Amino acid sequence: MKRSFMYVIVLLLMTACGGGEESQEKKEAESTVANEGTLVLYFHNKQRCPTCLAIEKEARTVTESLFAKELADGKLIFRSLDLSEKENEGIAEKYEIAFSSLLVIDSKGGKERVENMTDYAFATALNEPEALQDSIGRVISRFLKQ
Repeated sequence: MKRSFMYVIVLLLMTACGGGEESQEKKEAESTVANEGTLVLYFHNKQRCPTCLAIEKEARTVTESLFAKELADGKLIFRSLDLSEKENEGIAEKYEIAFSSLLVIDSKGGKERVENMTDYAFATALNEPEALQDSIGRVISRFLKQ
């Protein structure tokens, strides 16, 4: 009985430590891009309307279809971040995000440029998804070329 209890404790500790490493890897990847690269961030809340879901879908679609190589190389990162999760508070505060938002961020040479595409995304995601994809693609392309 004692031995079984010890195994459970060891397994729990290993699982907890492993989760921390994964989170650390994610932070390191974002930190690398924050120094040199392009980051597409879609912030959302737990409850999401059809427009919010469409914005994420279109942003993910364009990044994965047009920029697969850059995603694989780590030059581009796409993240969907739930604002209600504690781990996302810091980045939301950094960019002053309080509600669903779409940002494309480019960092090169210690300088950061932020393209806030939120208004356009809400205006086009449901009725003109191709226009939204085109616009996101143009911003990402411009940032990757510079």
